[in-house]
Amino acid sequence: MKRILSISLVLAAVSSLFPSAVPSFAAAQGDPPERALTSSSDPSEVLAAINRDMFDIYGLESYFPENTSKFGPYRKDLIRNKLQESQKIDGHYAFEVVYGSDHGDTLIHMNPPVKEYSGYTLAGSSVPTEGTPWYAGWSGHKIQDMKMIEEPWRKEKVTDRYFIVQNQFNKRGNGFTDRNVTLEDSIQEGLNRLYAGKKYSQFIYNRQNEAYKDRIVFDKGAKPSLGGKWQDYVHVFQPPTRISWGYGMIFIENTPGKITFLGIPMAPFDLVGPPEADLSASFEQLPSAAVSGSEVRIGVRVKSTFKNQVTAPFSWSVVETGTDRSVRGVAYSVKGEEGTAPTGRLTLNPNGESVLYATFTMPERDVRVQFNVNRDGDSPKESYTANNSIDSLPRAVKKITPIEVGYDVLSRQLDFPLANGADITAVLRLPGGSSYAWTGNAAGALSVSNQAPDLYRQFRDDNNPPVDEAGTVITRNPQIKAVVDRKDFGDDPVGGRFFQGAEPASADRIGSILYSGDVVRPWKYEYDYCAEADENGGCKRMETERRTGTASASFDDGTDTKAFLVHIYNGSKTLVQHKYDQKIEGNQDKTAEPKKLYWENEAYKFDVVRWMKDVDAAGKAIKWTAVDGRYERSFTQQASGELDWGVKTSMAGSYKTAREAAKNGAGSKSSYDKAVFATDRELQKFAYPIKSGYYFNPAGIYTFKVKTVTYKPTSDDTQDHKDLVEAATDSFRYGTDLMYIDSGKRAVNIRGEQLSASGGSFERKMGVLSAKNNKGVDGKELLTVSDSYKKTVRELKSSAAREQDGDATDPYWKKVMEGYSESSTAGSQSSYQYREYVKNGKMYEITETTTVTIQINKGNLPLYTHANMANGGYTIRAWVEDIDLSKEKHAYNVLPALKGIKELDIVGITVQGSMLDDLNN
Repeated sequence: MKRILSISLVLAAVSSLFPSAVPSFAAAQGDPPERALTSSSDPSEVLAAINRDMFDIYGLESYFPENTSKFGPYRKDLIRNKLQESQKIDGHYAFEVVYGSDHGDTLIHMNPPVKEYSGYTLAGSSVPTEGTPWYAGWSGHKIQDMKMIEEPWRKEKVTDRYFIVQNQFNKRGNGFTDRNVTLEDSIQEGLNRLYAGKKYSQFIYNRQNEAYKDRIVFDKGAKPSLGGKWQDYVHVFQPPTRISWGYGMIFIENTPGKITFLGIPMAPFDLVGPPEADLSASFEQLPSAAVSGSEVRIGVRVKSTFKNQVTAPFSWSVVETGTDRSVRGVAYSVKGEEGTAPTGRLTLNPNGESVLYATFTMPERDVRVQFNVNRDGDSPKESYTANNSIDSLPRAVKKITPIEVGYDVLSRQLDFPLANGADITAVLRLPGGSSYAWTGNAAGALSVSNQAPDLYRQFRDDNNPPVDEAGTVITRNPQIKAVVDRKDFGDDPVGGRFFQGAEPASADRIGSILYSGDVVRPWKYEYDYCAEADENGGCKRMETERRTGTASASFDDGTDTKAFLVHIYNGSKTLVQHKYDQKIEGNQDKTAEPKKLYWENEAYKFDVVRWMKDVDAAGKAIKWTAVDGRYERSFTQQASGELDWGVKTSMAGSYKTAREAAKNGAGSKSSYDKAVFATDRELQKFAYPIKSGYYFNPAGIYTFKVKTVTYKPTSDDTQDHKDLVEAATDSFRYGTDLMYIDSGKRAVNIRGEQLSASGGSFERKMGVLSAKNNKGVDGKELLTVSDSYKKTVRELKSSAAREQDGDATDPYWKKVMEGYSESSTAGSQSSYQYREYVKNGKMYEITETTTVTIQINKGNLPLYTHANMANGGYTIRAWVEDIDLSKEKHAYNVLPALKGIKELDIVGITVQGSMLDDLNN
């Protein structure tokens, strides 16, 4: 509805038309008693009665003058007409205080034709002629559902354009009442009387918006669907009195920046009965559309104006539209009370209210929601029940098939025809027949308004030029172009602000585009008529009546609603943990078998990227972006090692020459290079017979090899390997219980530790050499360690390129990133278009091998046994101790102890006699 009450451009002066001072409410003493109005009363008596009401109700004295300098006197003819008994409404007078005369366009709607307006209010607004049709058409929205601007007198976009200012009648808390009837009651009664339950066909003019002719324009008792009271939205130009109508206006903004208005009648207080106690229901929360599978919440507000607490029955109906099939899984609740049923009884406090909710998952069909409270008006008793039941049809809830945005899409361009490509038309018609003709082009525009600017980015409507054409059927087919951005759905991977919630997920939003507009076209009217007849009945003088005006028409208005479903997946916080061996093979107790070690390499954190794209309206990629992954990844791999001990030169081999010489009775000293063995025949039965007092040099060469394979972010030599080699070296032992003599003539063991005397000899004490304790008799170095080291390095290749050859990224990398079969996450790529790439990490496979040689008595230094060493069997043994890996600081410290070798090398020595015996003989 474009206009019922128009505003003159002179409203800048409105503020001066309202008295600034409020006089005393007391009437002057001696005023004559009021005379009751009758059909014979003079209009001046009516004006006086109205002024008395203005004083009684508003404290404004002599508010309505008999004459105004701008518009002339008040229209006595209209008041005189309303004094007739037949003009009373429910037995009450209902006058209009109007100044000036008829004006505006002539409307050929009734017989005779009438002007648009019968005059002006005191404030300067035009007053529609009684019975005036809605010649500017109707939008199809009920009056209570229009997008009214709250407190328009405070909004510059209204005041600057329509020159209205706040007055004492606009204030919601003004307290103006008459016998407990308020301005709010007056507005409600005016709307009820003029519009409630009536169809648009009763107001239609010149077939404009004829498609809406059977729609109801207003529901009795309805309040603004935006919430609040009528007084929150109605700007009062002229207040009502007990016997006269008041006039107000609401300002409507269906399209941002485009404001229209609607006149609001305010009934005389005598027509407003005392307010009845009432229950009413209204939708507080009603989405117009939803995506299948999304959660929908419907809110209903129930209000009571009863002065005492009441309990009333209520019921919900939530069904799939066009069927009687109930939507499954609806959860019903009352604010503050969860888990209520779809039917029951609701308790409301005096003048109280309550909010009820129905929550469900949107099915694959539209949903119809109905609610009623005290449907029959029996509990409690109500005389008016039209506002007890509400129905979401035809507005909601529509099932929308969404436009999908893929998991790897950052933004999607949109390019679609408004209203699904249907013609959006406005049809202009001349007011009458052949006397009317067009005089110029149609002008105007179809306004297209983006109602979701934070959804439709870079919005524009193409193919929608301003109207400037000589047609009567004006058609527009706008093409909408915009961009939908992932970040507007709560997921911004580029900005590092990720979706909060379980993934994979989908986030949906609905965006609406409103379209409406008007066109006008100038016309002229020329009608020849006989101004003066002659005596024969012919025409003596012809004249031509000429008028000009404009015809207007509205484009089909509507809402183009679309849904968008953005699929979200930003990777898994944890990947499948691969099982790496943590064991030692060949670790049997006290054997020389090679030992193979396996452990999980220490983890190294690294960053990843994924590739996401911007797509055009057809879904084709137009730009790719490397986006940092949400989760840091951890590289690990199977590390391994090997330890293999060997005897390069055994003690048996070291002493072989000397032993053979003794067996053969050789007398050359050079034949006894490392020891002097006994040559006595009777002693040859022993493996290694000696006599005390001769030299017996320690001997033997032993080796081990350590090989490790580890993974490091640098190619340097690893401490892991060095420490394992060192631990193995330190585990070697060489020991004997032979008794030696040092330079101080003391009896010592091989380590140089003095032995205690025992009888004619000494107590036995095993002397043990190691890498850390490698010095023996007289501080001589008896154990020497040497090694050789080699290393090979293989860089594990990686690439962050979106398109790469199969070997551009090493399988070991793929094993610890998402989106690959190697990590058992290939489904992330196939299902969610998610694959990770190494951002900037380096990793090397380092293979290190160290061979260690341990040589006993490298210089073959002579060590003499003590001449008083007792006869008997003695042992020389080389062995390896256990290695406690748990004390190491490297990843292999989780492994059990490396078992040693009980006898790496061993010989048994038999002592029989002494060199003193040989000297005596």
